[in-house]
Amino acid sequence: MPKKSIKPTKVCYLVFGPESAGNRMMACSFDTAGIESPYSKNGEYISGPHSEPTYTENPLLISRSIPHGANWPDIKEIIQRAKDSNYEVFILVLTRIEKYMAESQVLRGRINFRHVDINTKEDALVVANRNIKRAKKLINNAVKGTNYKTISYERFVTDSNYRKSIFVDWLGLSEPTLEYYNANEKKEVKPKPVKGVRV
Repeated sequence: MPKKSIKPTKVCYLVFGPESAGNRMMACSFDTAGIESPYSKNGEYISGPHSEPTYTENPLLISRSIPHGANWPDIKEIIQRAKDSNYEVFILVLTRIEKYMAESQVLRGRINFRHVDINTKEDALVVANRNIKRAKKLINNAVKGTNYKTISYERFVTDSNYRKSIFVDWLGLSEPTLEYYNANEKKEVKPKPVKGVRV
């Protein structure tokens, strides 16, 4: 006898993107749209480490940059666990122009602590771009056949109608009230010196 499907009774929002794709900004957006999480309060990002979900929260927000710290999360496992826990799952896949993602990763020291053989900013950018391509491939493979949307960072931070189409029309939430700016337009800032890296 076929297994009877059970209608989801809870809602889960999953946010995946390469590091520096806008994961923190999106967590703060959910906060100002009325979704509580360990990542943000009153529109201000809360630095980790964050508490792990118990999969009893309702609604549940899970945000993972890829890689996440020094780890590469199993995205398929996260999605499956949410489904098995009887959630209706919405997945936001964040994307940003790769040049700016890579530069942000190097500027914020996201690369260096994992790659002790890096000696120059150029070396770090090579690793960042390689990680971005790997992350995008992992995410895209994991979300195939799921309820997901690819979210453009550049459009999200500059177009209120685009934000409304995602939060109000698709997710059924309030429109986020966060103040947005396009970090791609920041003037170039020299990265902070990091041990073992010449910039």
